Order: sequence, then structure tokens, then C-alpha cells
Amino acid sequence: MESWRPADRLEETLQDANTADEVQQALAMLREAELALPLTDAAFDGTEPPSWPTTTGPDERTWVLAYTSLESMRISTEGRFKHARVSSLPELAAGWPNPTWGLALNPGLPIQLTIEPGQLARLA
Repeated sequence: MESWRPADRLEETLQDANTADEVQQALAMLREAELALPLTDAAFDGTEPPSWPTTTGPDERTWVLAYTSLESMRISTEGRFKHARVSSLPELAAGWPNPTWGLALNPGLPIQLTIEPGQLARLA
């Protein structure tokens, strides 16, 4: 996997968040952040509709994938995704596809977070 570095202040804050207070500060920053949701090449080209990018965790739960930058998305997915649709956290929560799904933010990176459905609604 390519070496990861923070792309912006939000990612720096997430990287430095080692205490509960710092995590809360980073989560508060997410309210104003733009999130990148991976798009397939076909969805980007308009030949298929965009879909919710998801993964299933070891607990068999479904998580929507989102990233705090295109750079983080490309590194985390090892280049499988080159394009993304951009959404704010409130927009994302407003169109949430399933109330049991959580949000996996920057999975596989040092700044990964999982956000439970109820916490997502409160953040948005």
C-alpha cells in the first residue's frame, strides 16, 4: 500500500486524535467537511447509476465507505477507485440508505473511524 500522509487539516486532526476529547473535536469537524464516496468508472461515465459503496465487516454488519480526501480514498482502495461523488455529512445522513448501516470513514488508514447509525444521525 502506498504511504499515506494527511491531505488537509481535518486529516491531521484525525491523525492526532488520541483522546476522547480530540476524537469529539474531529467528529465536530466532519459536520463541515466534504466526504468522498467512491464511484465506479461506469458510474462516473454515466453508464450505470451511482450506488452506495459498502463493505461487510467481520461482524457481518454493513458499512458505507467514505473518505476525507480523494488521496485517502485512492490509497485505501489501492487505486480501485479513481472517482468519487462529494457529499457533506448532513447530505449523506439525509439520504442514508439503511438505518442499520454504519459509516466506515477512511478504512484501513491510520485515521479510520467507524460511526454507528445513531451517532451519524446526531452528528449530522
